[in-house]
Amino acid sequence: MLTPKGLKYLWRRAKGSAQNVYALAMAHKYAKPFKMPLFKQEALRLYEEVNTHVAAGDRRALIALTAPNVNTTFKRQIKAREDAGWTRVEWALVNRPTAENLSVVQGRAAMGDPKDPNTGFVQFTIRFNTKQRFRAFSKSGAVVAGGPDPVDVEELWVVEHPFKKQETNRWRLVGKLMPVPGTKEYTSSAPVITSESLRQHKAAQQA
Repeated sequence: MLTPKGLKYLWRRAKGSAQNVYALAMAHKYAKPFKMPLFKQEALRLYEEVNTHVAAGDRRALIALTAPNVNTTFKRQIKAREDAGWTRVEWALVNRPTAENLSVVQGRAAMGDPKDPNTGFVQFTIRFNTKQRFRAFSKSGAVVAGGPDPVDVEELWVVEHPFKKQETNRWRLVGKLMPVPGTKEYTSSAPVITSESLRQHKAAQQA
């Protein structure tokens, strides 16, 4: 006989599977052209673009690639390192992964107004396991953070695509989750699907 804990686990698993199927169906219908191999390629390109612009301190370029809450977090990081005297940052992927190396671990779709697809969006959570090299330099050229050796980095990125058809539509970063050292848990740096984000989407489409 299943215990209450076992039943709860099975329910969560079934619910998650249903959400993934629904998200894929909505992506194929409203985020055209959607094919998983192409989506993974675009996700990897987004990962490189965002990290490159953050390293360069390019606040303007990040606007189109990230949600407002994520963009605010990046701007704070850039400001903090400027205040600390970091004048240059180098970032690079070592042995660049292929799209096939990426794992899509979850999908979700939602609509602010169930009768209006233009108020909806789809999100996928992707696991990136990469080797990265990072170095920060002072005005004198001294290395003040990082080093020449690559480090292993694991991240979960939540990317989103709106359903409303617009020429500027593309996948953007709406949340990052980092593993908590010594545990199997992750911490989120930004909210994902929330009632507030649904209201914002609906208001934006009605504007």
